[in-house]
Amino acid sequence: MKQLEYVIQNTISYEIEEKRSRFIATAFFIGEQTEAKEIIQSVREEHPGASHTVYAYKWGRGNTKLLGMSDDGEPRGTAGRPVLEVLKGSPITNILITVTRYFGGTKLGTGGLVRAYTRAAQEVLSHTTQVPYVSRETFSVVIPYNLHREFRDLFSRYGVGDLREEFSEEITLQGSVISESLRPLMRDITELSKGTIQVTVIEE
Repeated sequence: MKQLEYVIQNTISYEIEEKRSRFIATAFFIGEQTEAKEIIQSVREEHPGASHTVYAYKWGRGNTKLLGMSDDGEPRGTAGRPVLEVLKGSPITNILITVTRYFGGTKLGTGGLVRAYTRAAQEVLSHTTQVPYVSRETFSVVIPYNLHREFRDLFSRYGVGDLREEFSEEITLQGSVISESLRPLMRDITELSKGTIQVTVIEE
């Protein structure tokens, strides 16, 4: 049975303290893997006096997930890796966690660092709002004016969202639908248009 995956709805921070070192963990939703780099840079700019900005992310679905992490100067394997392990053990995807550390003057040792970064990641995850991950497909069709109402009714039945309409000699409709509904929708479009209208699936 396919495991249900989740995404977070809110950006949230949670702070813990360990021997006067502050660990500020923040969880972000990332729609694309490339967003992580910009967010990490913005966190560093927000905390110019921090000792380290550690991060880990998980992006994608099923067996095609992309993972990334950084210890940002902490001893290897004591910071980014523990945060990533928390993410790997979670059903949440498309998520970035940064952990900003302000050094408190007392060294924690490798074991202490692993425990602190693990706890910071676990705490911030426990405070996020999570919803099931529902993938959508974007598509477009070009239709004659006399089928406009029928197509609007059809799209309504399938819950088509993000609908855009362009009117010229014909009407171009672009929208998105839950991935599992795309094939049945295409079948109904073929039936409605008697095979005269093709659906173009837009690669995101």
